[in-house]
Amino acid sequence: MAKNKKDNSSIELASVFEEEEIELPGGKTEDDDEEFNRLLNDFIASELKDIDTEIEEKKEEIAQDAKVRHVVRQPEERGEPAKSVQRTSDESPAPTASQPQQTNTPTPAIDKQAPAPQPDKSKIVLQEEEETLFSAFQNFQNAIETMAAQFDLKTPKFAVTEELLYPRYKPKVSAVFTDATLDGWDIILKAHSADLKDLRPDAGDDDILNFAEKEEDETLQLALISYVEVLIEIESCEIAYESRRIKAKKRWLEKKIIEEHEARQAKIKKYIALIEEQKFPINSERLVINYFKTARKDPDGAREILITNPATYSPIEVAKIPPRLFGLIKSKPEDGIKFNRIIGNFLKKLKA
Repeated sequence: MAKNKKDNSSIELASVFEEEEIELPGGKTEDDDEEFNRLLNDFIASELKDIDTEIEEKKEEIAQDAKVRHVVRQPEERGEPAKSVQRTSDESPAPTASQPQQTNTPTPAIDKQAPAPQPDKSKIVLQEEEETLFSAFQNFQNAIETMAAQFDLKTPKFAVTEELLYPRYKPKVSAVFTDATLDGWDIILKAHSADLKDLRPDAGDDDILNFAEKEEDETLQLALISYVEVLIEIESCEIAYESRRIKAKKRWLEKKIIEEHEARQAKIKKYIALIEEQKFPINSERLVINYFKTARKDPDGAREILITNPATYSPIEVAKIPPRLFGLIKSKPEDGIKFNRIIGNFLKKLKA
């Protein structure tokens, strides 16, 4: 019975050896905790090496894109919604005025989650970025509706609502804003084509704001200013979204690494317990921890040392070797050499 138990323990220990031979972190000491934290930070830095610059790069892209926005056109020139913001560059458009930016970075369950249930409209409270964007668009919508009434034009049906921005802005809603601003520009061009003759077709944000400042028609002035505000606030929401996505990915990676570390620590404890069952005169915990530390850098070399000279990782404790001949002959250093070989042979068989 005892033999079967020993054989089962050996087989179980062998499986642990084969599974965790290379990558397991250290044990329970403060030095090992510091080592794990260092490895965790190094891993995250390696996996997310481009993330720290993503937001700044996005800001630079937006700044370059904002220099030239071809928005002032004749209504008949209007094509598909994606063409609402023409560009002088062949680069892909920023996600703010046309379509959401595509990214190859895996997103840990931000948009993949089921949409949150919508509360009553009276109970919706938007976050700061979304509230500012919605307020800017309301100003634009009010100006367009007033202008349409003044010139007896058909008022567009705008689809922008508070629910669209709840609970947070997502890039996919930019298409709705694109359609809405195009509908608004159709009204502006029909009502004030003569007034806009001095505004260049490739006018940028600053050009539109400077033109609006000199405009005497308050409705047209409000429409132009609020239009630029909508574009700016969309960009702000895009940057906030990217920041949330990046933080979520980092938290996901941290959680994943910590879970893997905890699972490996549990296996190390099990490994130690199985060795201790053999009652070898050696510190099993020290042996296991030092072996895996070395195995992270040199798995083959660490394995060779483990089966030929395990005392390298933890010295043989001669005082724990039981005396022979009913306690008459005390243990000697030579007995430690013998047990070093016995332990090595035992561990070597475990891999089979």
